[in-house]
Amino acid sequence: MFQPVIIFIQYLYKNSTLSNIKDIFSILASSVAIIGIFVTFINVITSRKSLQSKVSMDAINLLDGPNGEIRDLRKKFDQLTDKKEELPTVSEKDYLLLDKLAREYDKAGLLVKHKIIPIDFLFDFYSQPITKAWKFIHPFIENERKKRGQPGHMKKFEILAIGASLYRKDKYQEDCQFIISKDDKAEWKKWNIKYKKTFKD
Repeated sequence: MFQPVIIFIQYLYKNSTLSNIKDIFSILASSVAIIGIFVTFINVITSRKSLQSKVSMDAINLLDGPNGEIRDLRKKFDQLTDKKEELPTVSEKDYLLLDKLAREYDKAGLLVKHKIIPIDFLFDFYSQPITKAWKFIHPFIENERKKRGQPGHMKKFEILAIGASLYRKDKYQEDCQFIISKDDKAEWKKWNIKYKKTFKD
């Protein structure tokens, strides 16, 4: 790999005077530095794309779960809701399953808030399941908030669902599936602005 460079340096040395050898080496050093910067830049871009691909796959694994566990929960959820406006009475076992589904979406909300997952990537496939889940599960979450005295319980899931609903309204002209307060809409805008600054390219 370096043999041509060595031959070139030997040629320059034989055919150059002592006065311009320093200039030649200076030029060579500068050239090597420029090439090094270019190679580093390419490596950074490649690493970033590779990291983003891994993050995207991790997001899919999170929202589908090990061996499709979360996907199966979504199917169970569909059976329970049966297109009704409110969740029917569920067994303790089913309640725990729905709570687990909500927690996975809350984790996804945390990752979106901190700009780990690109929003467009997430909503392209999961916007409907997220909005549908919040529409039916939020009464249980509201009860838990009151019981615990924690109004922020599952808040990241809620803001994520608001974002997903607004995304679907913009892309598919769907009506929002639940009431969105001005404060929550403003909070989503903060998340979205951070996202655009991070993933603008």
